[in-house]
Amino acid sequence: MKKNKIIILLIFLAAAAGSCNVENNNKDKNVQTKEDDARIKKAYYDNGNLKSEITIKNKRKNGPAKKYYTTGELHTIVNYTDNIKEGEAVWYYKSGQPYRITQYKNNKIIGTRKLFYEDGQLMAEIPYKDNEPQIGLKEYNKNGALLTNYPHIVFNTNDLIREQNLFIVTCQLSNHSKKVMFYQELKGTDGKEKLFEIPTKSGIGKLEFHIPSRIKDTKTVTIYARIKTTLGNPYIIKNSYTFSLDTY
Repeated sequence: MKKNKIIILLIFLAAAAGSCNVENNNKDKNVQTKEDDARIKKAYYDNGNLKSEITIKNKRKNGPAKKYYTTGELHTIVNYTDNIKEGEAVWYYKSGQPYRITQYKNNKIIGTRKLFYEDGQLMAEIPYKDNEPQIGLKEYNKNGALLTNYPHIVFNTNDLIREQNLFIVTCQLSNHSKKVMFYQELKGTDGKEKLFEIPTKSGIGKLEFHIPSRIKDTKTVTIYARIKTTLGNPYIIKNSYTFSLDTY
């Protein structure tokens, strides 16, 4: 009888051990599966409020990433694919009204970025290409009227050909703003038009052309200016200047 009890006890212990192994194996599989599944990584402010939520999959940002104000309201939603910004990103006022809506493709801003006043009225439409603002900014006041009072590029020249074989073209804004960057449009080594920054001092850009002793030609320079508007948006201005050279 005693022998039978011992045998039964051994069988029970063996079965229990087998059950534990199966359970442990299942736990291991579950852990492995969770590593492959999306999870939410959270961070908190010192006051205990949620600071951010980031969707992680395959150890990268995949899906929406959210940021919050210290007071708890949603601040930003940006969508990611393998750590790359893709699709629509939205910034919010504390009231919940969108402040800025931006489209991304391969981590670069594309299309038209839109900004809004807190009451929902459209503030600005900014065209972008490959992460760079383009010509065509539209801004509106709080009543919805289109703003039009922007500066333009003004050219001046200094003919020093006879004295120094030098012809100088300067450019500045019509409102004499010093907060401006000027660029000249030229063909790059790949044959495509590119912008090259012009040396600028106190709001005046300067181009120097060294002229041969005998020349009869007409040249055109195309200049871009980039400024920030009173509403804080990038505004791109383009203008060209044509001048004749005749040293005969």
